[in-house]
Amino acid sequence: MTKSDKVFGLEATKIFFLSIFFVLAFGCAAFAATFDFWGYTYDVNGNPINGTNVTMTLYNYSNWTNPIYDVYWDTSDANGFFNVSGIDSVPGIMYKPTVIHYNGTGADYIGKSLPTFPLQEIENLTNISFYLQEAATINLTVFGKDLEISELSSKSINNSFKTGLAYNPNTNRFFVLNSSDYVLVYNSSFGYISSSSGATLNNATALAFCNDTGLLYVANITNITSYNSDWTINSSWDISGYNLTKIFDIECYQGIWYLSTYNGSFTGILKLNLTPGQAASKAGDVSLDTKYVGSIEHYVGDTAGWYLSYNDSGTYKMQIFDNNWAGGPLLWKPYTFSKQVDGLVNANGTWYYSSAQDKTTNEFEFAIADKYFNYMVKDTKLGYPVAENFMGTMTKQATIFLPADRNYSIMVYPNCSMPASYNLNNI
Repeated sequence: MTKSDKVFGLEATKIFFLSIFFVLAFGCAAFAATFDFWGYTYDVNGNPINGTNVTMTLYNYSNWTNPIYDVYWDTSDANGFFNVSGIDSVPGIMYKPTVIHYNGTGADYIGKSLPTFPLQEIENLTNISFYLQEAATINLTVFGKDLEISELSSKSINNSFKTGLAYNPNTNRFFVLNSSDYVLVYNSSFGYISSSSGATLNNATALAFCNDTGLLYVANITNITSYNSDWTINSSWDISGYNLTKIFDIECYQGIWYLSTYNGSFTGILKLNLTPGQAASKAGDVSLDTKYVGSIEHYVGDTAGWYLSYNDSGTYKMQIFDNNWAGGPLLWKPYTFSKQVDGLVNANGTWYYSSAQDKTTNEFEFAIADKYFNYMVKDTKLGYPVAENFMGTMTKQATIFLPADRNYSIMVYPNCSMPASYNLNNI
């Protein structure tokens, strides 16, 4: 063996031992330190509670799709003692203890609602006494209208149908305009009954029945005319001074007429006073996004307001606005129809729209279903959430265990629907 071989051998030996050292060092570093979370469970009178589940849930809030990092648990013995052992000490992870005594599918005792804790706080909490109080079990399911439309039936009407859809609740009759500007009359099943005795207004584009006056109104861009039941003219108003390019629909509400319209400088709702024997006068206007023109209907049911259908780049949709058309649309996601909408009406609680696309009237409803949702339950006295689901996937059912004799505020955030809130007092 040469000197150089010897040196090489010694150096190789040193490198070998150094490699072992680093492997051991880094190998040890790969195993995170752990801690135990232990203590006792009692009732409010200080009596040990056997069989209490003590769970430590670890949350990684940087992972929105799956925030639960790990879960550890133990069950208390006859002395109330528990020890949740071997919990990983992971910086940046949040720790939430929950203490619940289950009784079948529900809970009969529960510890105080606690927030999540950072590692440096939770790992030093030992020999803790939990005094459990009576529990309440809440099964949360959200059931309501979806932002989807179920189209129930479609009826073919006269091939000359042009536009509009109006309804007289006193006679249960529907009205539409045809291409010759006649009004066609249909029964409640959209069977044809009759037509107006002659043409109404040239190039008529909208019609409406007004409950306040008991008259049918027809409009074009220069005139609005009301008709008696025998099709004689009752009143007429010149509106040419408003320089309208098109009127999509008209509707009366609380003595004011609402026109869905646009001209060269305005898109939205024009409000008019139409008093017999007097000139039409402006009662105000509401400027809307340029796409929000179409058929309108005021509804006073469970979701009261103005319903407006519109053409959004070839897709026919519907938004809801409040009674004053203020603040923009109420829904973050609009309803969508399967085809063109040329008239919209609610007839005694049943919704219909007409379509010149295929010369039909169509009955529809707002889909009702149990919904996926997120939720937050806040203890109103503590001021912070005691149960919530905002990260990860939405749920269709949540079982929540809470201390009784307290006040809570529950917020639910359903998929494709408006948020809702509910207060539970002294449950």
